[in-house]
Amino acid sequence: MGVLRQHLRTHTGVKEFECNVCHAQFTTNGSLTRHAAIHATKPFKCPFCLDAFRTASSCKKHMEIHANGGNRGFVCAVERCCFAEPGLYSYS
Repeated sequence: MGVLRQHLRTHTGVKEFECNVCHAQFTTNGSLTRHAAIHATKPFKCPFCLDAFRTASSCKKHMEIHANGGNRGFVCAVERCCFAEPGLYSYS
């Protein structure tokens, strides 16, 4: 399919590609492929807080927040997670 035709589909609302796990629909196969990663396993575990990640690089980046003597930084009161800066995440 031509790039222009693929792009035009984003304006029509036609979503030909459907996730076989959650049935979310997408205008491009690339968007579906990117989405599919959310259903993948998370084999990389943080040794400090046991959060899990899909890639080793994501886990390594996450572990940087534990660098100061195992300090978790700021802890979310809604879910078990940790992050380096206050206000980094917001729930609505």
